[in-house]
Amino acid sequence: RKGKQPKPTAGKEKDKGSKAAEAAREREARQNVEAARWLLAFAGDLPAGDAWAPSPKLLAIETLFLLVVCAPRNDVFLLRALRALSSSECILLLTLTKRLLLLYHSGTLGEFRGAPWHSRVPTLAQVVDWTALLLDAHASDLMLRAASQPTVATLMRDLHALSRR
Repeated sequence: RKGKQPKPTAGKEKDKGSKAAEAAREREARQNVEAARWLLAFAGDLPAGDAWAPSPKLLAIETLFLLVVCAPRNDVFLLRALRALSSSECILLLTLTKRLLLLYHSGTLGEFRGAPWHSRVPTLAQVVDWTALLLDAHASDLMLRAASQPTVATLMRDLHALSRR
């Protein structure tokens, strides 16, 4: 027959499937942010800035953050979930992404690729995406804090310098 019409229920089922997939992506983004928030609670007593002395705790924090950055995500939902973080949580995560970017630029993060868990080391693109999403989610607050807090201003300058490399 000419112009045969599809069953009306087929479109509704497709809508339900896409809504379920969208809900799953949003749930994954919230889980990524909750994992980062748990990580920040664990890191609670680390000094401000990036003058962290190497320690087993710092290694554990960085390893867990690598796993969070590697986790599957949808940027739209992750951005929405990252907006729920406080400014201090965002600053600490930006400090961690800065450390990862420095490791990439020095060539030492690539050494992890030979480790048995090499698939869990994020790509440079994943680290840059997380950095950009954190900056997007808290841009106005970070600019206001940078004007009054030297450590935030230094962090922003360092991230800018790393982006130009």
